[in-house]
Amino acid sequence: HSNTLMVYPPNKSASHYTTPDKVEIIGANAFTDTDRIQTITLSEDVRYIEAQAFERCPRLESVIINGNVEKIGYHAFHDCISLKRITINSFIVPEIESGSLPEPSLGVEIYVPKHLYKNYTRVIDWQDFIPYIRTY
Repeated sequence: HSNTLMVYPPNKSASHYTTPDKVEIIGANAFTDTDRIQTITLSEDVRYIEAQAFERCPRLESVIINGNVEKIGYHAFHDCISLKRITINSFIVPEIESGSLPEPSLGVEIYVPKHLYKNYTRVIDWQDFIPYIRTY
């Protein structure tokens, strides 16, 4: 797919990365094992985060998801040991696959628009995360 970010550019050394406009899919393993990145902002065009896209990013602390991500794939943020905050600026509740987000017990706070909070509480896949969802 031409609008898929397949791999994090290896020559990047910045601690923050914003996906380019027009990227609709973060490909499987695109950022896996990237040890430089601390914060990532997904542009408004991103619709899908594929399996293991950010797996084992040890310094990743914060993710901002803009636009309308429809699905977060299996183990997308697995083993991101420093991840503390995910902000979802979306008009829809994304589908999450098994292990998409860090285990709730790790205490990652998930920020969602206040007017959508009830929608998250109604989706079975989000039930384990309800205590960690904050609104803005």
